[in-house]
Amino acid sequence: MTGNRGVSFQMTLDKKLRSVPQIGFFGVTDFNSDWGNDQLSDLMIMDKATVDLYKGLKVGAGFQSTPGGIRPSAALICTYATPEWLVIAIPSVDEQECKYRRVRNY
Repeated sequence: MTGNRGVSFQMTLDKKLRSVPQIGFFGVTDFNSDWGNDQLSDLMIMDKATVDLYKGLKVGAGFQSTPGGIRPSAALICTYATPEWLVIAIPSVDEQECKYRRVRNY
């Protein structure tokens, strides 16, 4: 999407394996940039291998990458979809390295 301030892009991928439909992959790529900005500082990539628990509820493990670094992550992926709406909530836990100790982000 383009606007008078800059450009914004988001891609969401949710794919199941044909041979084992309870197992799949979920990924989100998101970036935003202002016009005239030479560096892409607002970038996030999240990918997870998923297992279906119930219709609309999955558990996933993978990674999250931002300009600050890459870190392992685990999440519940809750999805609600109708012809008019798509709602995806992803409460997650990830770890980030700190200079003095390990920090958990919730």
